[in-house]
Amino acid sequence: KEAADFPEGRLTVSRKGGRCYFEKITLFRGRKRIKYLGSGLHYEVQQLQKKYFLKKSMEAMKGNILLMEDFLKNYRSIDPNQMQKDFPAAYRALPQTCFDAAGVFNLENWGRQEYHRSKKRSENLTHITAKGDCVRSKSEVIIANAIRARGLVYRYEELTDIGGYMKAPDFKIIHPVIHRII
Repeated sequence: KEAADFPEGRLTVSRKGGRCYFEKITLFRGRKRIKYLGSGLHYEVQQLQKKYFLKKSMEAMKGNILLMEDFLKNYRSIDPNQMQKDFPAAYRALPQTCFDAAGVFNLENWGRQEYHRSKKRSENLTHITAKGDCVRSKSEVIIANAIRARGLVYRYEELTDIGGYMKAPDFKIIHPVIHRII
């Protein structure tokens, strides 16, 4: 967008007596025109310098995008949660040490582990999810099933210390990319 507002032409600089003298070169009807811009911080000098910088920045960004696209096309994850899906059956049940070495949660184990669940108003747990959990409402069934359909694991109403108070958020999941509990 900014390029449309920049002046036409390009800069040249010469040094005399330790000072820089700028000239702007443009083409008019196929002929080169030179305009002297002085040695100070002339507005047009700054604009042409910024125009050049932005042009070179955009070229670098386009090159970086191509490199990143190529990298992503060929990237192979070392997250055991992702890798084990492609392993032969004999290697799919990885030991916890593989997850520890990669610094990630073992998502399947985390979803199956016992946890302290809220006992509050347990008589209201009348709806059943596809996973078999009893939840309080049809909306929570929809949420639980949507989480599971995306290949994520959750914990329902796990007692959690939040700021010194024990709370039971409806759902806790582990973000599959950043491996943080949400």
